[in-house]
Amino acid sequence: MPSSFCRGQPGPLRRFTGLTVCALAGWLAACSSPSTSPPAPTSPAPTAPAAPTCRDDPSACFEEARKAELDTSPQKSFTRPAELYARACNKGHHAEACFRVAMLSAEVGGKLHDSRRAREFGKKGCELSHAPSCALVATLYFEGTGADRNDERAAEFAQKACDGGSASGCATLGVLKLGGHGEGPEVTAGVKLLERACTEGAAAGCFELSGLYALGRGVKQDDQRAHLLKQQGCDGGHARACFELGMAYDGASHVVKHDKTKAAALFEKSCALKPPEGCLTLAEMLLDGVGIQADAPRAATLLAPLCDSGDAGSCGRLGDLYEKGRGVERDVERARALKQKACEGSSLDYCARR
Repeated sequence: MPSSFCRGQPGPLRRFTGLTVCALAGWLAACSSPSTSPPAPTSPAPTAPAAPTCRDDPSACFEEARKAELDTSPQKSFTRPAELYARACNKGHHAEACFRVAMLSAEVGGKLHDSRRAREFGKKGCELSHAPSCALVATLYFEGTGADRNDERAAEFAQKACDGGSASGCATLGVLKLGGHGEGPEVTAGVKLLERACTEGAAAGCFELSGLYALGRGVKQDDQRAHLLKQQGCDGGHARACFELGMAYDGASHVVKHDKTKAAALFEKSCALKPPEGCLTLAEMLLDGVGIQADAPRAATLLAPLCDSGDAGSCGRLGDLYEKGRGVERDVERARALKQKACEGSSLDYCARR
């Protein structure tokens, strides 16, 4: 209502009516307005920050590397995981990434096998207090992989690994002590380290300890205990333990019964872990069809990489298969070349048969 109306009434009536009408006007105005205030203008939803990428953040390289390593597609790159791990290690000081590069490089027969690189990145991981990296470097020094064997350096890294909680490091340190590292053989200390390693899950510790029980060195001689420890080592993925168990079942042993089928299964497991002895013995069993179904083509497939790695006997045996066309297409020239390689590799039987 216009404000002039409120001011134009005379006398008391003016005061009363003016107050009443003006109050009523205010009430009507309030009633006619919305009961709630108008909504505030909406602002756009905040954009989530972009996930870090390897290009910007070295620590993100590790996650990308893991995905690349676990990739099972036909287009998988075998070099990309190592490249990404290396970037995370070098720029992000990511200890686990350093270890992964070292492991990929240390894998014998792997596409990225490079012993020197394995040692280099293993040391980087160890410097970052990563016990498994220290253990890997200790093994490389102990086995002389990538350089000459060095027991002093092996013991140094094995001690760091063991102190850091690596059972594998304790196993290597135990073997070194038993071998006379330092002032002389420290048998008692070596046995304790191997027992600790085996208890904490290091298959190598169980295997080495089995040898001590078999010989009665530092412990009471016990063939049954030795067998059980060897089985424990094989179950844990120790190739040599599986091979020796296979030999026990394949030959005469007072601890286990002769069982060619079980022996073949153990050689199969040993071969899958890539030592030459298990694959060679398995190949012979496949050729003879003893304890396992005969499979000459598979035997030839097992012998070929063994020959390439320098095993002279495997070259000669593969030469026999090419000469007879057994499991492979007959190729007299290739057979002759393989037997020549066997002879040059000190397999004297094939020198006489050329």
